[in-house]
Amino acid sequence: MPRLAVDTNVLARGLVDDGSEQAMRSRQCMIENEVFVSDTVLLETEWLLRSRMNLDRQQINSLFSGLLATPNAHFSNRESIVEAIIAHQAGFDFADALHLVGAGGCDAMVTFDRNFIRLARKNESSVQVRTP
Repeated sequence: MPRLAVDTNVLARGLVDDGSEQAMRSRQCMIENEVFVSDTVLLETEWLLRSRMNLDRQQINSLFSGLLATPNAHFSNRESIVEAIIAHQAGFDFADALHLVGAGGCDAMVTFDRNFIRLARKNESSVQVRTP
């Protein structure tokens, strides 16, 4: 089975069947191949699903969880994506969730985003998030 890296437009159409030929081709491609989903493609896909396809947080997390459960879908770090989805479910912006998960092993993450800091404290993040 070939291993293909998918772009955002293929992933989004594969996850959300809009009845188009591209959606059908995307789903077929994702079923018939080993697919690699990079963190940046996943990040952009979340933005597309939220802002252009008007899906809510729960719908997006459900689609991403289903993708993670797909045996032929591969990620740079599956466990980090799971952690990001959990943080997203807890109220983090998906991008911030990926940033926070990616900061593992650092002493702290600095930001001017007060909501990000509040959520990290509320959810007892393993990485301290604070202002510089």
